[in-house]
Amino acid sequence: MATALFLLQTATPSPATSPEKLPAWLTLIFIIGAAFVALLLLISLVRSWLTRSGGAAALLANLPGEIRKRLGAHATNRGLRVWRWLFVLIALSMFGFHVYWARYAAQRNAKFMQLSYKDLRNRRLSESTLRGWIYDRKGRP
Repeated sequence: MATALFLLQTATPSPATSPEKLPAWLTLIFIIGAAFVALLLLISLVRSWLTRSGGAAALLANLPGEIRKRLGAHATNRGLRVWRWLFVLIALSMFGFHVYWARYAAQRNAKFMQLSYKDLRNRRLSESTLRGWIYDRKGRP
């Protein structure tokens, strides 16, 4: 629901490449990509359940020896290892990107510092500190 509201909001007079919108778009792209990968994994799992046969051992027994060696567990694991490290690197880069924007961008990016006064969360936090006691009519805090 929040994603739909974010995508359907009206245009603001600020430029489209403002720094405060860039992390949100990249986060949405990452979430959509992760959902797409999860959907593909789910589809392949359902497909493997529906087309369950005698097993891979029966299929490999009918192939010639050199092809069996090329299609062995080692070759399969090598390909899966590459995909696993690719996804780990993508996840770590996205995590690093979010850490940068959350921790370090406020000090290093001049445009980000100029726009920080517009952040209502920081304003509310600074105004919510206790400035004095409020007493009722009997003088109790």
